[in-house]
Amino acid sequence: MVRSDRELKKFAKEKGAKTRNSIEFYHELKKTHYISGKKEETLKRINTSLSQNEIENWLKIFNQK
Repeated sequence: MVRSDRELKKFAKEKGAKTRNSIEFYHELKKTHYISGKKEETLKRINTSLSQNEIENWLKIFNQK
């Protein structure tokens, strides 16, 4: 779980999940890429563009009340 939301993090810990905040997660990923020596290769494979359909689906998920 990657969140900065304290309440959700507390809930997850109570349920036995390992948690980390977004900064910790970022540094873990950065370290992993550095150690593996595949930083450039990985960056070339990552497509950060979202289609309009993907955006609409995420908005549906996060706008539910």
